[in-house]
Amino acid sequence: MDFDANAGDAGDHSERSWPSRVPSSPQRQPRRPGTAPTNGRQPLIRRRSRALTTSSHNWVTNPGAHFMNSLCPAGTFPRLSGLNSDEHAMLSDACQKAFYKVKDYVERRRFCFRNLTQAEFGVLLTIERKTLSYSKLFEKLPRRFFWQGEIDRDDGSLRLNDNRIERLPPSVADESTLSKGMEGLLFKGWISKSTADEGPGGHSMVYSAVPINLILQVLVDTISDGVSSELGDLFLNLIVGEISELMDDAERYRQGARDAVERRVRRKRAENE
Repeated sequence: MDFDANAGDAGDHSERSWPSRVPSSPQRQPRRPGTAPTNGRQPLIRRRSRALTTSSHNWVTNPGAHFMNSLCPAGTFPRLSGLNSDEHAMLSDACQKAFYKVKDYVERRRFCFRNLTQAEFGVLLTIERKTLSYSKLFEKLPRRFFWQGEIDRDDGSLRLNDNRIERLPPSVADESTLSKGMEGLLFKGWISKSTADEGPGGHSMVYSAVPINLILQVLVDTISDGVSSELGDLFLNLIVGEISELMDDAERYRQGARDAVERRVRRKRAENE
């Protein structure tokens, strides 16, 4: 996916230019999830197991986010029925290529960092560190991670990785700064935010450093280039079915950010009248 470094604001890459809920491209128009093909191969691709992956703390985060991470280099590609080993390998390779295209997009997007506030930049940095740096697209993050960092429960110090480097230092000053930065990134279309199930340790959400609709468009384009239309359409319909709730949830949070910004603008206008 091309990125215009002169766009002036990441908001230029907002939902107006994203694909619709069902992905499309000039080469293909996948069917709605659950419908049978009208011609060509008849067996539908299905996941052999729908057991939810849990985090290291043994609670479920978000099924759609887990599925998307399974398509990444760090994930375990889902076992699919109705495919042979070559088809599995072809789809897995296409998904990994799509991940690196998304990562390259994020690298080139850095030209537009000047359009972010300090709070927005700090929030984005934490999300990138916990997702793309670990070769995955989504991660569940407690809100406190943004202003406290990732704390060692034993001594209260910042946790270190194997190289004795801080795994996740604080990136914003406080919770108020986090809220402002998160709202700004959602409004501008830089990130995705979705609901995670509650677990020990407080309230958490699932984040991605790239809008989910853009990720989906990269998948569509990459699969269109490297996989036959017949096989690619079946797989894309599977993806849409697995992440439809994740997409709806992400759009709900982005709409909430837009509404909040619009209310603030109207309030300021009223004060100045």
